[in-house]
Amino acid sequence: MFAAGRNWARDRFRRQAPRLPAVRTTEIPWVEPGLAGALERLSGRQREVVMLVHCFEWTLAEVLGMSKGSVQVHERRGMARLRRDLGCSDG
Repeated sequence: MFAAGRNWARDRFRRQAPRLPAVRTTEIPWVEPGLAGALERLSGRQREVVMLVHCFEWTLAEVLGMSKGSVQVHERRGMARLRRDLGCSDG
């Protein structure tokens, strides 16, 4: 039952364009203001892996539906693009 729900949510999420809230520039942000736009520019797989691993603290083994190697590649490429888009140095 859990797997069916997870797969339904994953498929539905992939079909929809990401809708991330706008960051108000009149307040001191608690998040990087350019992060929402940078996440939207990632591929769907990269965004999924980056969010699950870095936001929800899933382990690589918990990201189901692809091999551990694929998860590592998508995570590495997604984080490299985020760093480049946000002007961060590697590290």
